[in-house]
Amino acid sequence: MPNSELSLQVDQTLDRFAWEEWAQMGVLATAGPPRSWAQDPEALLLFSFEVGRSDPRLFDEVLDWLITNEPLISLRRLRSLAVDPEDKALVDAVVAWLGQQRPKARFAQPTPEPSEVMLPLFYQERFPTAHPDPVFARYGWLRSAFTGTRKSMPPTIDAPINLSFRLRMLFGLNARAEIARVLFTIEEPAVTSATLARATGFTKRNVHEALAAFELAGVVASSGSGYELRYRLDHDRWAEFLEVSEPIEYVDWIPILLSLRRIQRWLRGSDRPDASAYIVASSARDLLERLRPDLRAADIEVPSRRRAESALDDLQSVLNQIFELLDLN
Repeated sequence: MPNSELSLQVDQTLDRFAWEEWAQMGVLATAGPPRSWAQDPEALLLFSFEVGRSDPRLFDEVLDWLITNEPLISLRRLRSLAVDPEDKALVDAVVAWLGQQRPKARFAQPTPEPSEVMLPLFYQERFPTAHPDPVFARYGWLRSAFTGTRKSMPPTIDAPINLSFRLRMLFGLNARAEIARVLFTIEEPAVTSATLARATGFTKRNVHEALAAFELAGVVASSGSGYELRYRLDHDRWAEFLEVSEPIEYVDWIPILLSLRRIQRWLRGSDRPDASAYIVASSARDLLERLRPDLRAADIEVPSRRRAESALDDLQSVLNQIFELLDLN
């Protein structure tokens, strides 16, 4: 499949996925079939900022959702999950914009130096912007001014997809809420603190402190010793407490959505008329090697073939696995 066709297919598939997720989290949109998994809000936000660059309406509806629901979002965690320069630049602009809509101390951040290079936020916009948004412009992004519509709603707390929000209302915007989400939904009977740190995006220190508090409270138990110490919770007891009658699925969102962001960016930049087939294939191979550790963590297989000529087929194989996992085929 030519890169242009694959890029279009991926853009459309990821855009549909983002809309379906947000529609069940409070965005004004037509909801698809109810999801049985628990979503990771910060990982989904970063993913949607990138996907929304091809769909301005999605980007703006997510901004509108943030105006209503920002107390449920950890800005600290959002920034910590932004590991690529593009992610960081988008997050800085969004947080500054949100501070204009809802002035609060937690939105405060240093004012950047005026950007010498302005990039269009939305890929299809190739015309001059008559009234650029001044906040986004400070961070080097050119887009029309937007103030939000205030049409988004708070998430339905008892929906499986919104489990994170319910736990945050109980424990706050901290590691405890995310650890509880992972331990309650993951299939493994017990997991290490290292696994929890990777799955939640918090430091090992934060995770150890939260686990110690849970153990003292008698709601999480540990077994083993040293580096083999594993943690579990009484699922039936938590299900009764949370009034959850059906299983809620675990998805390793952080590495999966990070990999999809990187793949989408690469596809957008790979369809250049001056790039030879070999250069594109070599670039795809480099991308797969960069993605390998994250995908391995999410149990997505990246073929180990070293020939550049097979890299595009391998990339398609990775996408097929992720789309099957997320029921997007």
